[in-house]
Amino acid sequence: MAHPTAKSRAGKGGKPSGGMYDREAVIEQLRTLWDAVAKVEPSHRSSLYGKIVDGIERLRKQVQAQLPESPSQPVTYPLFRGWEVADGQGLGPTALRPRLGRFPEPILRLYDKDLADQALVVLPQASRYSELDAFREHLADSLPFNAESTRRRAANYLTGRYFPCGIIHEDLARFADASAGRPWLGDVLFYLTCRVEKIVASVADEIVWPSLADGGVTRKRITDYVGSQVPSWSANSVKDVGAAIVRTYERLGIGSSTKTRLNVASRRGDLPAFAYLLHLEFPEPGMFAFDRLLQGPLRRWLLWDPEWMVKQLYACGETGLIAKVSEIDGTRQFTTRYHLDEAVGPILSLIR
Repeated sequence: MAHPTAKSRAGKGGKPSGGMYDREAVIEQLRTLWDAVAKVEPSHRSSLYGKIVDGIERLRKQVQAQLPESPSQPVTYPLFRGWEVADGQGLGPTALRPRLGRFPEPILRLYDKDLADQALVVLPQASRYSELDAFREHLADSLPFNAESTRRRAANYLTGRYFPCGIIHEDLARFADASAGRPWLGDVLFYLTCRVEKIVASVADEIVWPSLADGGVTRKRITDYVGSQVPSWSANSVKDVGAAIVRTYERLGIGSSTKTRLNVASRRGDLPAFAYLLHLEFPEPGMFAFDRLLQGPLRRWLLWDPEWMVKQLYACGETGLIAKVSEIDGTRQFTTRYHLDEAVGPILSLIR
């Protein structure tokens, strides 16, 4: 029997055809795999879909890097367009986008409802749901507000803030469930808030972080900055946003406040939050310089002490979460071992 590549070599113009190189056969295999995942338990379904899409994305990058002219069109994976899984959930390009870009480009929008207290309570409940719509309905029924319209608005805020791409990320749901009532959940929620709410991240970067040496900043300075970023907001809206940002710092444990001031200091967190956020910052295995970590959002937003952060890197190395921490010719580097979805299990073992 001829080698399976023989047809490819003998084909006209060197183009592969038939056998293992047949495009329709490859697509059909992928469709069969996707359909099979649709039949597994909902608690595992999103993780398996994620593995398929992550694999496609890694392959795309590898092949594209070797092409003489890399295509610039956005990736939409048209072969999935219009599909239906067993529960009727459509699987168009929007269903795949979250795995390829977990955090959409943040925009300046009104942040006058921090809902930090509610987030600490309800995020651990997300692990009970496989679909975001069902979780949103649960929140609309159970949030502690009298009016249904208020509960629905709050449910939209919370799901849009922590699951911005429209799916329940299994890693976050599992981590939040295991971290319910633990102080480090506040660190994770604050980081996620900054990733989605641009005005919160801007205040953290431009106002609070530079004030660290002074032990904090006045509320008026925060409000003035918010007003300068969005002049179209009314004075009342600007005041509400400033107050919501201060509450977010306070309720999630990043700072404390008085009537006139937000107080902050360099702080230490907890290893589970560090390990989880490390893999959100660096979601794919690779080698990274310490500076990328120590000058990044975990330092600027969470105000984590840099010496403490370095110790957590070594602690992650000792537990096997990361492959190596090294110093070569004065350059300090760390090497991650897992993709984000693969790291959740070892991270949860730290909590246990």
